[in-house]
Amino acid sequence: MLRVTAAVLIIGLGGWYGYARMSDGEEAEFTKRYLAMASANPDDLQRHFAAVIPNCLPQTARVHLKTQRVKDLTTLTFMKSATLTAEGKSPEEASSVLIPYLIKLGEQMPEDDQQSYIAIVNNGGLQGRTLVCVVLALKTSIYQSDVGGDAEKWQLRR
Repeated sequence: MLRVTAAVLIIGLGGWYGYARMSDGEEAEFTKRYLAMASANPDDLQRHFAAVIPNCLPQTARVHLKTQRVKDLTTLTFMKSATLTAEGKSPEEASSVLIPYLIKLGEQMPEDDQQSYIAIVNNGGLQGRTLVCVVLALKTSIYQSDVGGDAEKWQLRR
């Protein structure tokens, strides 16, 4: 069942990829900053993802974030797929990396945690509006931590 659920991620990746690939200007700048952060400080990036994901998940999916293992796998799902997308991977290329990665991590979890993760995916955890919410909330979270009161630096005033 975990393998079938992982295959569903292709659809979610397609939405994430479409959003990121349409981006230019400031979005392209954020993509560069994101990749730099993913490379230099992945723990901090994971903290940002973990902070925004619960608020973006539909309630029907959020109730399944029961254990730290499920929260971590959900966070890694978003983080890894976002990184692959930012690197310019197509949904097919990203899926060929992401699905085996998630299956490997998921198979190490107890059955109850696997079922909770599957329930998150099946209850809208990767639907388009969830992905857009995570992207926007992530940008806000990262900018707030980096700006340090210097609005001019990030052209927050126009």
